[in-house]
Amino acid sequence: MGLGSLGVWIALVVGIVLDTLYMWVRWQRDTWLDVALHKSEIYRRHLRNLAHEIQQNYLREIRTPLMAVPSTLEQIHDEGVTYRLPDREVKIEFADGYYRALEQQ
Repeated sequence: MGLGSLGVWIALVVGIVLDTLYMWVRWQRDTWLDVALHKSEIYRRHLRNLAHEIQQNYLREIRTPLMAVPSTLEQIHDEGVTYRLPDREVKIEFADGYYRALEQQ
């Protein structure tokens, strides 16, 4: 194109702007959350057997608030999931297309 080194700089700027726009659109759609969830162990063992709405309820009402507590550990096992918080333990059982929480001190 005959622009020399100026052309390289223009191409870099255009590339960065396009990358930024692409990432912004992907972030806004939240589809990356589903991709990340589907690769997780909790999804493979338990959530894939639940209806999408129930999955979303579990993530919104159980997992997100519990994992927001500092020092919380999530242990995934065949029967369900155990969240070990600093002051208590919450066990989640999955059966018949739903989940239930059992809280222990």
